[in-house]
Amino acid sequence: MTESAPGGRLFEPRRRTRFPHEGDRPALVPSRLHWYCGVRLRVDPPGLRDDLLEFLRASSCLALKHGADEIEAHVLNSVSDRQDRNVIVACVDAWKTRHTGVSVERLAG
Repeated sequence: MTESAPGGRLFEPRRRTRFPHEGDRPALVPSRLHWYCGVRLRVDPPGLRDDLLEFLRASSCLALKHGADEIEAHVLNSVSDRQDRNVIVACVDAWKTRHTGVSVERLAG
């Protein structure tokens, strides 16, 4: 958008950088989550979802509930996407050794 300054000269107005502030709506806060979805998991039976959620959180992961049987997991202090996936898969495998008859499907990531 071009505006005219006094004297008839044209100039481009400066763009203002918007930083997130406390109380902003989540849509206004830039986040790594908009381009990186972490690892999405589906737990069967769904009743064990919260148990896996707590196990991942105790293993230095950020774990979020999605629906009745899904979890989205992110590694805190992330180094790379590949390492994040390996860490989360290792945590899930360790959790599955304690729970027989449980299926954990990786949906994304």
